[in-house]
Amino acid sequence: MARVSELWKFKIDAIVSSVDVSKGGEYACAATRKGDIILLNNQGKEMWRQKAKKPITKVAISGGGQSILAASEDEQVYFYGREGKLFWNRSIGHPATTVAISARSDFIVAGTDEGRLHAFDRTGKLLWDYQTGGGSFPISALAISRNGEYFVAGTNYRNLYLFDKEGNSMWGQETKAGIVDVSISDNGDYCAVGVEDQNLQFRVKHGRVIWEHRFKHPITALDMTSSADFLVVTTEDNKATLFSKAGKKVYVYPTLPNLTSLRLSTNGGYVIAGSRNGLAVLFDTSSFLKTLLAKVNRLTKRAKEKGLNVMETERFIFSAKRALEERSYKEFMEEIHKAEERLNDAPSMGPRGDSGYDPLANLVAQDGTPLIPGLPQFPTAPEGPEPVQPKRDPVKLTPLGQQASTSGNCPNCNTANPPSFQFCGSCGAKLISSCSRCGTRAPPDFVFCGSCGAKI
Repeated sequence: MARVSELWKFKIDAIVSSVDVSKGGEYACAATRKGDIILLNNQGKEMWRQKAKKPITKVAISGGGQSILAASEDEQVYFYGREGKLFWNRSIGHPATTVAISARSDFIVAGTDEGRLHAFDRTGKLLWDYQTGGGSFPISALAISRNGEYFVAGTNYRNLYLFDKEGNSMWGQETKAGIVDVSISDNGDYCAVGVEDQNLQFRVKHGRVIWEHRFKHPITALDMTSSADFLVVTTEDNKATLFSKAGKKVYVYPTLPNLTSLRLSTNGGYVIAGSRNGLAVLFDTSSFLKTLLAKVNRLTKRAKEKGLNVMETERFIFSAKRALEERSYKEFMEEIHKAEERLNDAPSMGPRGDSGYDPLANLVAQDGTPLIPGLPQFPTAPEGPEPVQPKRDPVKLTPLGQQASTSGNCPNCNTANPPSFQFCGSCGAKLISSCSRCGTRAPPDFVFCGSCGAKI
């Protein structure tokens, strides 16, 4: 089994309250209950340290690590540059419980223990504030989409919200227990929610739960890649569980005891964890990513044996392998996703292992004898006038690098969806099922696979 390997470990003489890591693992930040705000490089070496008057409840780092944000119980939000310079701090009237920042540092949200949300731009200008409903319950979790257009917020009293950057509530729902942690995809299409009743929920933008998983132990933290291809969840039994976007449990590994915080880099290549024991540890997930590559390789080989044309799939697999070797994890996930899509749509090949046309099969002498013994002989056309060829409309070719425009209508609400969607963008219903044996795609109402006959 693949192992998630430890890259570095940083020891702090205090409880680590929060950690975060930049998109490529170049920088990491950690905060403590003693008020420390620490920036670390990719070797785990301290670059600088700042001190607040009271405990830091949450830290967040922008996509490239150029900005570091901190929420403090002294009712302040602090905004630092990569070099450790304090650009601004703002009082929000109540102890700050959590913060989040967009990838480009241009949109910031902070939550308080009175259930109020405050939004700022990169200069610290207040854009808007919002009092969540249902009473003054602390904001327990925040996450902003990478493009800064949406964010999800949860309270410790069963309230869950999705907002746009203008402060408009897209929806608000009640869960069965308080919210532990949340994460959102780069465009806001998906969000993951950890609930105090040990339940993990995976939702679409409209709020519908498309799958969930109940753990035997309470959830302590969660996060997912910006593409939502996989997410990681930690529980109080000191285990981390990785799930695919479809809700399949794909990997379980031991994590830090007494874990307090966990974040996954947006490209999926790194996980950072903090603990009550004063540790901040960065892990490399490339071994797990290799298992994804191996899985697609196995499915491709099986499809090839069944006579499917997998040339395009193999091209994307090659690109994914190169990206993994270069530690370009975001590119790796993109190429793997393309490989899976091409594999699901792979056309059949002829019995000779190619597209079905064999130019050698028609090589015959003037008397009709095959020039190459053993090859099938097609009947020759009788002599006579040249047949009149029917007029045909010119074939419209799709430009290289583009896909022909198609759409799939949702079986539940009949909304047209792009071909790459696996779930309906309107109601969240599943659009495509896949055979567990051969991977062939099928409409969601199919019971048996049309390729291998297995039950879907």
